[in-house]
Amino acid sequence: WGTTAYDTDRHQFLFWGGGHATSHENDVAHFSVLGGFWTIGYHPDDPIERVYASQPTFLSFNDRVHVPVHAYKAYCYDPTAKKMFYADRAYDPLVREWVSMAYPGLSWRGPMHSHMESTPKGAVMISTRGLFRFDAKADRWQRLPWKGPQIRRIWCDGTAVCYDSKRDSLWLADDKSIVRYDFATGTSAKVPVKKPKAVGRWMLWCEQVYLPDADLILLMRLFKKPDGKASNIAWSPADRKYYWVDLPYVIGGKPAKLRRGFSWHDALRYDPELKLVLLNNSSARRVWVLKFDRRTAKMEAIKEE
Repeated sequence: WGTTAYDTDRHQFLFWGGGHATSHENDVAHFSVLGGFWTIGYHPDDPIERVYASQPTFLSFNDRVHVPVHAYKAYCYDPTAKKMFYADRAYDPLVREWVSMAYPGLSWRGPMHSHMESTPKGAVMISTRGLFRFDAKADRWQRLPWKGPQIRRIWCDGTAVCYDSKRDSLWLADDKSIVRYDFATGTSAKVPVKKPKAVGRWMLWCEQVYLPDADLILLMRLFKKPDGKASNIAWSPADRKYYWVDLPYVIGGKPAKLRRGFSWHDALRYDPELKLVLLNNSSARRVWVLKFDRRTAKMEAIKEE
Protein backbone atom coordinates (compact mmCIF):
# COMPACT_ATOMS: atom_id res chain seq x y z
CA TRP A 1 0.00 0.00 0.00
CA GLY A 2 2.73 2.41 -0.92
CA THR A 3 5.04 3.69 -3.59
CA THR A 4 8.83 3.44 -4.06
CA ALA A 5 11.19 6.40 -4.23
CA TYR A 6 13.99 6.45 -6.81
CA ASP A 7 17.48 7.73 -6.07
CA THR A 8 18.59 9.23 -9.40
CA ASP A 9 22.12 9.90 -8.11
CA ARG A 10 22.87 6.27 -7.25
CA HIS A 11 20.40 4.62 -9.64
CA GLN A 12 18.51 2.74 -6.96
CA PHE A 13 14.99 2.16 -5.71
CA LEU A 14 14.30 3.11 -2.08
CA PHE A 15 11.42 0.93 -0.94
CA TRP A 16 9.85 1.87 2.38
CA GLY A 17 6.30 0.85 1.64
CA GLY A 18 2.93 1.17 3.35
CA GLY A 19 0.96 -0.60 6.05
CA HIS A 20 -2.76 -1.49 5.95
CA ALA A 21 -2.56 -5.00 7.38
CA THR A 22 0.77 -5.74 5.71
CA SER A 23 4.28 -5.61 7.14
CA HIS A 24 4.96 -2.55 9.29
CA GLU A 25 8.70 -3.15 9.46
CA ASN A 26 10.32 0.22 8.85
CA ASP A 27 13.52 -0.71 7.03
CA VAL A 28 14.31 1.02 3.74
CA ALA A 29 15.26 -1.54 1.12
CA HIS A 30 17.68 -0.47 -1.66
CA PHE A 31 17.55 -2.02 -5.13
CA SER A 32 20.59 -1.25 -7.28
CA VAL A 33 19.65 -1.00 -10.96
CA LEU A 34 23.31 -1.36 -11.93
CA GLY A 35 23.95 -4.25 -9.55
CA GLY A 36 20.58 -5.99 -9.71
CA PHE A 37 20.21 -6.83 -6.02
CA TRP A 38 18.41 -5.72 -2.83
CA THR A 39 20.10 -4.69 0.43
CA ILE A 40 19.04 -3.03 3.70
CA GLY A 41 21.10 -0.81 5.99
CA TYR A 42 19.57 -1.74 9.36
CA HIS A 43 17.37 -4.36 10.91
CA PRO A 44 13.74 -3.18 11.02
CA ASP A 45 12.28 -2.05 14.31
CA ASP A 46 9.66 -4.53 15.49
CA PRO A 47 6.13 -3.30 16.23
CA ILE A 48 5.65 -2.74 19.95
CA GLU A 49 2.17 -4.26 19.67
CA ARG A 50 -0.03 -5.85 17.03
CA VAL A 51 -1.45 -3.20 14.70
CA TYR A 52 -3.84 -3.15 11.74
CA ALA A 53 -3.49 0.27 10.17
CA SER A 54 -0.84 2.47 11.79
CA GLN A 55 1.71 2.27 14.53
CA PRO A 56 0.70 3.90 17.83
CA THR A 57 3.71 6.23 17.63
CA PHE A 58 5.15 8.25 14.74
CA LEU A 59 8.79 7.35 15.54
CA SER A 60 10.46 4.20 16.77
CA PHE A 61 12.82 4.18 19.76
CA ASN A 62 15.63 4.63 17.22
CA ASP A 63 14.09 7.84 15.82
CA ARG A 64 13.10 6.03 12.63
CA VAL A 65 9.75 6.87 11.06
CA HIS A 66 7.10 4.17 11.30
CA VAL A 67 5.33 3.16 8.10
CA PRO A 68 1.87 4.80 7.77
CA VAL A 69 -1.34 3.05 6.77
CA HIS A 70 -0.94 4.18 3.14
CA ALA A 71 2.14 5.73 1.54
CA TYR A 72 1.06 5.79 -2.12
CA LYS A 73 2.55 9.19 -2.94
CA ALA A 74 3.72 10.20 0.52
CA TYR A 75 7.50 9.94 0.04
CA CYS A 76 10.03 10.67 -2.70
CA TYR A 77 13.70 11.37 -3.41
CA ASP A 78 15.11 14.91 -3.39
CA PRO A 79 18.11 15.26 -5.77
CA THR A 80 19.11 18.64 -4.27
CA ALA A 81 19.33 17.33 -0.69
CA LYS A 82 20.26 13.80 -1.84
CA LYS A 83 17.80 12.39 0.68
CA MET A 84 14.47 10.59 0.64
CA PHE A 85 11.71 12.65 2.24
CA TYR A 86 8.56 11.54 4.01
CA ALA A 87 6.96 14.90 4.77
CA ASP A 88 9.31 16.77 7.15
CA ARG A 89 11.43 13.68 7.91
CA ALA A 90 14.32 12.48 5.77
CA TYR A 91 16.25 9.28 5.14
CA ASP A 92 19.88 9.54 4.04
CA PRO A 93 20.58 6.73 1.52
CA LEU A 94 24.35 7.27 1.72
CA VAL A 95 24.57 6.37 5.42
CA ARG A 96 21.31 4.33 5.34
CA GLU A 97 19.72 5.97 8.33
CA TRP A 98 16.99 8.49 9.13
CA VAL A 99 17.89 12.05 10.08
CA SER A 100 16.90 12.40 13.73
CA MET A 101 15.38 15.89 13.51
CA ALA A 102 12.41 17.14 11.50
CA TYR A 103 12.87 19.88 8.90
CA PRO A 104 10.84 23.06 9.57
CA GLY A 105 8.42 24.97 7.39
CA LEU A 106 6.03 22.26 6.17
CA SER A 107 2.29 22.10 6.76
CA TRP A 108 0.58 18.99 5.42
CA ARG A 109 -2.47 16.75 5.96
CA GLY A 110 -0.90 13.36 6.53
CA PRO A 111 -0.15 10.61 3.99
CA MET A 112 -3.79 10.00 3.04
CA HIS A 113 -4.40 13.60 1.89
CA SER A 114 -0.95 14.74 0.68
CA HIS A 115 1.24 13.93 -2.32
CA MET A 116 5.01 14.25 -2.74
CA GLU A 117 6.89 14.47 -6.03
CA SER A 118 10.55 14.75 -6.97
CA THR A 119 11.68 17.73 -9.07
CA PRO A 120 15.20 18.87 -10.11
CA LYS A 121 14.90 21.86 -7.75
CA GLY A 122 13.75 19.88 -4.74
CA ALA A 123 11.00 17.62 -3.46
CA VAL A 124 7.51 19.12 -3.41
CA MET A 125 4.56 18.37 -1.13
CA ILE A 126 1.00 19.33 -1.99
CA SER A 127 -2.23 19.16 -0.02
CA THR A 128 -5.16 21.48 0.67
CA ARG A 129 -2.75 23.42 2.90
CA GLY A 130 -0.71 24.51 -0.11
CA LEU A 131 2.32 23.61 -2.20
CA PHE A 132 5.72 23.40 -0.50
CA ARG A 133 9.21 22.74 -1.86
CA PHE A 134 12.29 21.74 0.11
CA ASP A 135 15.10 24.30 0.01
CA ALA A 136 18.34 22.36 0.46
CA LYS A 137 20.43 25.51 1.00
CA ALA A 138 18.15 26.78 3.77
CA ASP A 139 17.49 23.24 5.11
CA ARG A 140 13.77 23.94 5.38
CA TRP A 141 10.48 23.75 3.50
CA GLN A 142 9.25 26.85 1.66
CA ARG A 143 5.67 27.60 0.63
CA LEU A 144 5.30 28.28 -3.11
CA PRO A 145 2.78 30.74 -4.58
CA TRP A 146 -0.36 29.25 -6.10
CA LYS A 147 -2.88 31.27 -8.05
CA GLY A 148 -5.63 29.40 -9.85
CA PRO A 149 -7.68 26.19 -9.53
CA GLN A 150 -6.77 22.98 -7.73
CA ILE A 151 -8.15 19.48 -8.16
CA ARG A 152 -11.15 18.79 -5.95
CA ARG A 153 -9.14 16.92 -3.32
CA ILE A 154 -5.89 15.06 -2.74
CA TRP A 155 -6.61 11.44 -1.91
CA CYS A 156 -4.22 8.48 -1.69
CA ASP A 157 -6.25 5.94 -3.68
CA GLY A 158 -6.18 7.48 -7.13
CA THR A 159 -5.41 11.18 -7.45
CA ALA A 160 -2.08 11.97 -9.08
CA VAL A 161 0.73 14.51 -9.21
CA CYS A 162 3.39 14.21 -11.93
CA TYR A 163 6.37 16.47 -12.69
CA ASP A 164 6.83 17.50 -16.33
CA SER A 165 10.50 18.39 -16.95
CA LYS A 166 9.88 19.86 -20.41
CA ARG A 167 7.38 22.44 -19.15
CA ASP A 168 8.73 22.71 -15.56
CA SER A 169 5.19 22.02 -14.43
CA LEU A 170 3.12 19.73 -12.26
CA TRP A 171 0.17 17.81 -13.64
CA LEU A 172 -2.46 17.12 -10.98
CA ALA A 173 -5.41 14.86 -11.65
CA ASP A 174 -8.44 13.42 -9.88
CA ASP A 175 -11.42 11.51 -11.30
CA LYS A 176 -12.84 14.41 -13.30
CA SER A 177 -10.15 16.94 -14.21
CA ILE A 178 -6.46 17.62 -14.90
CA VAL A 179 -4.78 20.78 -13.61
CA ARG A 180 -1.42 22.17 -14.74
CA TYR A 181 0.70 24.18 -12.30
CA ASP A 182 3.65 26.21 -13.65
CA PHE A 183 6.57 26.81 -11.29
CA ALA A 184 7.81 29.86 -13.22
CA THR A 185 4.60 31.86 -12.70
CA GLY A 186 3.09 30.17 -9.65
CA THR A 187 -0.22 29.87 -11.51
CA SER A 188 -2.45 26.94 -12.40
CA ALA A 189 -5.08 26.22 -15.03
CA LYS A 190 -7.58 23.45 -15.62
CA VAL A 191 -6.99 21.85 -19.03
CA PRO A 192 -9.86 20.51 -21.17
CA VAL A 193 -9.53 16.72 -21.38
CA LYS A 194 -12.09 14.14 -22.55
CA LYS A 195 -11.55 10.90 -20.66
CA PRO A 196 -12.33 7.75 -22.68
CA LYS A 197 -14.37 5.06 -20.97
CA ALA A 198 -11.44 2.63 -21.22
CA VAL A 199 -9.37 4.77 -18.82
CA GLY A 200 -11.75 4.08 -15.96
CA ARG A 201 -12.30 6.19 -12.89
CA TRP A 202 -9.09 8.23 -12.47
CA MET A 203 -7.65 10.63 -15.05
CA LEU A 204 -3.99 9.64 -14.49
CA TRP A 205 -4.35 7.03 -11.75
CA CYS A 206 -1.99 6.78 -8.80
CA GLU A 207 1.32 5.85 -10.41
CA GLN A 208 2.54 7.40 -13.65
CA VAL A 209 5.75 8.90 -15.01
CA TYR A 210 6.67 11.62 -17.48
CA LEU A 211 8.90 10.53 -20.37
CA PRO A 212 10.80 13.64 -21.59
CA ASP A 213 12.05 12.25 -24.92
CA ALA A 214 8.56 11.08 -25.87
CA ASP A 215 6.67 13.94 -24.20
CA LEU A 216 4.18 11.47 -22.75
CA ILE A 217 2.87 10.57 -19.32
CA LEU A 218 2.90 6.77 -19.10
CA LEU A 219 0.41 5.18 -16.71
CA MET A 220 1.63 2.15 -14.76
CA ARG A 221 -1.73 0.38 -14.59
CA LEU A 222 -2.80 -2.06 -17.33
CA PHE A 223 -6.14 -1.50 -19.07
CA LYS A 224 -8.40 -3.76 -21.14
CA LYS A 225 -8.56 -2.99 -24.86
CA PRO A 226 -11.69 -3.61 -26.94
CA ASP A 227 -10.19 -6.95 -28.09
CA GLY A 228 -9.81 -8.03 -24.45
CA LYS A 229 -6.01 -7.75 -24.33
CA ALA A 230 -4.24 -5.87 -21.55
CA SER A 231 -2.34 -2.73 -22.54
CA ASN A 232 -0.66 0.34 -21.15
CA ILE A 233 -2.08 3.80 -21.66
CA ALA A 234 -0.21 7.08 -22.10
CA TRP A 235 -1.54 10.64 -21.95
CA SER A 236 -0.05 13.35 -24.14
CA PRO A 237 0.32 16.83 -22.58
CA ALA A 238 0.79 18.24 -26.08
CA ASP A 239 -2.54 17.22 -27.66
CA ARG A 240 -4.25 16.15 -24.39
CA LYS A 241 -5.26 12.78 -25.82
CA TYR A 242 -4.97 9.24 -24.46
CA TYR A 243 -3.16 6.51 -26.39
CA TRP A 244 -3.01 2.74 -26.25
CA VAL A 245 0.65 1.77 -25.93
CA ASP A 246 1.49 -1.83 -26.76
CA LEU A 247 4.39 -2.69 -24.41
CA PRO A 248 5.38 -6.37 -24.28
CA TYR A 249 6.43 -7.82 -20.94
CA VAL A 250 9.27 -10.31 -21.27
CA ILE A 251 10.97 -12.63 -18.77
CA GLY A 252 14.03 -14.60 -19.86
CA GLY A 253 13.40 -13.75 -23.51
CA LYS A 254 9.82 -15.12 -23.43
CA PRO A 255 6.48 -13.28 -23.18
CA ALA A 256 5.40 -13.00 -19.56
CA LYS A 257 2.01 -14.21 -18.40
CA LEU A 258 0.85 -11.56 -15.98
CA ARG A 259 -1.74 -12.91 -13.59
CA ARG A 260 -2.81 -9.40 -12.77
CA GLY A 261 -1.84 -5.86 -13.57
CA PHE A 262 0.06 -3.37 -11.46
CA SER A 263 -1.70 -1.69 -8.60
CA TRP A 264 -1.41 0.00 -5.20
CA HIS A 265 1.71 -1.92 -4.13
CA ASP A 266 3.84 -1.06 -7.17
CA ALA A 267 5.72 2.03 -8.39
CA LEU A 268 6.83 3.53 -11.71
CA ARG A 269 9.92 5.75 -12.02
CA TYR A 270 12.20 7.25 -14.69
CA ASP A 271 15.99 7.48 -14.66
CA PRO A 272 16.94 10.58 -16.73
CA GLU A 273 20.61 9.63 -17.02
CA LEU A 274 20.07 6.01 -18.04
CA LYS A 275 16.86 6.97 -19.92
CA LEU A 276 15.07 3.96 -18.51
CA VAL A 277 11.58 3.46 -17.15
CA LEU A 278 11.70 1.33 -14.01
CA LEU A 279 8.81 -0.47 -12.34
CA ASN A 280 9.11 -1.92 -8.85
CA ASN A 281 6.51 -4.67 -9.06
CA SER A 282 6.76 -5.44 -5.36
CA SER A 283 3.52 -7.46 -5.26
CA ALA A 284 5.21 -10.01 -7.58
CA ARG A 285 8.77 -9.40 -6.31
CA ARG A 286 10.02 -8.27 -9.71
CA VAL A 287 11.67 -5.18 -11.14
CA TRP A 288 10.80 -4.35 -14.76
CA VAL A 289 12.86 -2.11 -17.02
CA LEU A 290 11.78 -0.37 -20.23
CA LYS A 291 13.64 1.66 -22.84
CA PHE A 292 10.87 3.63 -24.53
CA ASP A 293 11.13 5.04 -28.05
CA ARG A 294 8.06 6.85 -29.35
CA ARG A 295 9.19 6.44 -32.96
CA THR A 296 9.00 2.65 -32.79
CA ALA A 297 6.36 2.20 -30.09
CA LYS A 298 3.01 0.84 -31.19
CA MET A 299 0.60 3.65 -30.25
CA GLU A 300 -3.04 4.13 -31.09
CA ALA A 301 -5.28 7.02 -30.11
CA ILE A 302 -8.11 5.85 -27.85
CA LYS A 303 -11.57 6.55 -29.20
CA GLU A 304 -13.66 8.84 -27.05
CA GLU A 305 -16.82 6.90 -26.23
